[in-house]
Amino acid sequence: GQLAGASSATAVAVRARALRLPRSQSSALKACGPLHAHVRQQSSASQAPSPLADLPALPAIADQALRGLGQVVFCNSPASGVLIGAGLLWADPCLAALAATGCVSATAAARVAGFDTGAVSAGLFGYNGALVGCAFAVFLGFEYMEPAMAATAAGGAASALVTLRLGKVLTAVPQWTLAFNATAISALLWARRSSAPSAAPATAESA
Repeated sequence: GQLAGASSATAVAVRARALRLPRSQSSALKACGPLHAHVRQQSSASQAPSPLADLPALPAIADQALRGLGQVVFCNSPASGVLIGAGLLWADPCLAALAATGCVSATAAARVAGFDTGAVSAGLFGYNGALVGCAFAVFLGFEYMEPAMAATAAGGAASALVTLRLGKVLTAVPQWTLAFNATAISALLWARRSSAPSAAPATAESA
């Protein structure tokens, strides 16, 4: 303890000479040397390892997909993605399943296509896919989950491609959920057109 106090006082004196402090201020700094050493010691002792440090790391695709769910509310955090997914699951399991499918498919498409690694890791390609899944769950009204998940996987992957294209066009302008809107509206228009009954050809009755 005396050695630490002496070395701290010496360091303070050197700083005081470098700064050309008056003798009174230099004496005051020397007196605070042991206090500074105690604060540094306490600070080092308080840096205990986090209890989360021992948890196994998530696979990259899972971490990125969860961050994509979190980015729906502007949170770059897997924990936020878990909370959002849990909330969706509690409210509507079908909605949660399609949101997860869209997010994972968008993230996987961005990874396979070799898009910007930092953006993929931050979940910036996944959140549009999650929103596409939510829109399909609400507006398309699938009777069975298999076609719903297949359509959501395709829509999520398409949203990642749209995100990349919009990024090149808008450059510095944030696109936010524009890729989601473009993908979802296109799919809804196609579904409406394909489900509309075809007009029967008019036939003239012979007299």
